[in-house]
Amino acid sequence: MLNRINAFFEKQEFNRYGIMAMTLTAGSCLGSVAVLFIFKNGGPIWQIAICAAVSMMANAAAIGLTSMKTVLWSFVASVVVNLLLILANL
Repeated sequence: MLNRINAFFEKQEFNRYGIMAMTLTAGSCLGSVAVLFIFKNGGPIWQIAICAAVSMMANAAAIGLTSMKTVLWSFVASVVVNLLLILANL
């Protein structure tokens, strides 16, 4: 299983700039939707801080041209955390 994941990351190196653009766009949009739900619900400031931190982490990994493994895992972490925050504030 781990070999398949590593092979997937190696294959994605060819599509680096396309993946970078898509993770930046999708991650930023999802983060802003999460903040919208937090504000709408009157949630605590620590939820906004967590949302901003994970979104910026994923964006910084993509912009900073780190390895594709780091870019994709940070994007996945950002999506999971932001979706949990959206669900918590429905």
